[in-house]
Amino acid sequence: MKKRISVIFKFYRRSPKGDLPLTGFTLVELLMGASIFMALMIGIYSAFRTGIFSYARIDESLSLTQEAAQIFHRIDLDLRNSFFFSSDSSEFMGSAANMSFLTQAQWSENASIESRLTRVSYVWQDRTLTRLIRRDKDSLNEKSESTLEEMASNIESCVFSYSALSSGGSSTLIWKNLWENSTTMPQAVKIKLKVKEKEAVEFERIVYLSAATVVK
Repeated sequence: MKKRISVIFKFYRRSPKGDLPLTGFTLVELLMGASIFMALMIGIYSAFRTGIFSYARIDESLSLTQEAAQIFHRIDLDLRNSFFFSSDSSEFMGSAANMSFLTQAQWSENASIESRLTRVSYVWQDRTLTRLIRRDKDSLNEKSESTLEEMASNIESCVFSYSALSSGGSSTLIWKNLWENSTTMPQAVKIKLKVKEKEAVEFERIVYLSAATVVK
């Protein structure tokens, strides 16, 4: 029994008086432990902070992508349903910042959905993209009042460009930012959007028109 006790007690240091064992930590050990703990906490905080910012950027990017997709879908639907007003006039006009044309748009009235003659104009100004619409007889009356729909107010830039196939048989599309030919419609319309919240993200879509004609 005495031998066992002596073996156990030899792992302890005694105080100078020899009455109590000293089992605490020294100041150096405490400082080292605190330094290691702080280093671990800083590493964990940095990783957590990086993850939060990465998630915020991904979430913002997805939000902007969805917003651009909705805008493209609306423009795509209007352009694909566009048509000639007559054999002498297409009623299609376009510049870099706006375009106007006749289309068949869906209207909901009396619990039913109908396709109605509609003039649609897209205008980008002061970081805002708007859709102006006049329907039925008012669609041909420039003095009639338009219904305004704000599509987005965070559009850093919006550029429309237009192209048509030439009669030479070339399949190459040549783009220009102005459509002045009142007797024809473009083969395709390109829309470039730069949507910005904290960071700007660019999107592009090309829409081919079913009513397009070959430029002679």
